[in-house]
Amino acid sequence: MKKLLGLYDVKKLIDEGHSREDISKAIFNDVQKQLKNIKIKPKKKEQVDFPRFFDLDGTPVKITSIGGNVFATTSFNTSLPPIKVISEGTEITEKEYSILVVFPLSKAIEIAKSAHKGKFDKAVKPYIDHPFNVMNQLRGNLTKMTGVLHDVVEDTSTTFEDLEKMGCPEDVIKALKLVTHPKDYRGTEAEYVGGIKAIVDSGNQLAIDVKYADLTHNSDISRIANPQEEDFKRLEKYKKSMEILKPLVSDYLKK
Repeated sequence: MKKLLGLYDVKKLIDEGHSREDISKAIFNDVQKQLKNIKIKPKKKEQVDFPRFFDLDGTPVKITSIGGNVFATTSFNTSLPPIKVISEGTEITEKEYSILVVFPLSKAIEIAKSAHKGKFDKAVKPYIDHPFNVMNQLRGNLTKMTGVLHDVVEDTSTTFEDLEKMGCPEDVIKALKLVTHPKDYRGTEAEYVGGIKAIVDSGNQLAIDVKYADLTHNSDISRIANPQEEDFKRLEKYKKSMEILKPLVSDYLKK
């Protein structure tokens, strides 16, 4: 399996007949070779001395260091650009450091699981299934973080201040504030429309994509065993909101 200039052109390899599993194993093995005997010694917050590789939309495909040990995982989508392996000693930004080490996606998932533990949705299914569905529709670590956390502040005792103290990236906090109903939200039509308008006017792509994914899952009436008139009315409201957001969402969400 060939790679050019350190790039794995995943789509090309798929087209050539290589399976996703084989490509994943090849990348994983290559990264493991590079990781061997490498010590993790961050000298300052904006520099991390370990190999890592990203897909080119900014999503970490592999990482991390835990207790001084390096772990590698691989996952990718064939619609993404080639994956590049970046060697040790590469300086990264404070934002990248936060996403990779301080507050990775796995931490956001654990926070959501803990916050929603024991809670159920209108279909009497574990509530965490909904944030997971929203997250899995999305691409990019920051977007996925926002997706899995989108109901944490609104529906649990967790606050934005709590998330900030845990190291949640600022971009995620900003998006969450846009998709979260205020504590005094009464559910009126005016309030709901105002919330959608605020998301649109913000131009915040994280919030726009997450809200669209949220509405997509909430619009699945099959989640409710015996839908009533109020459920269908709510569904119409969601569909109208999706039409407002659709011109602004990332292309991969437009189905």
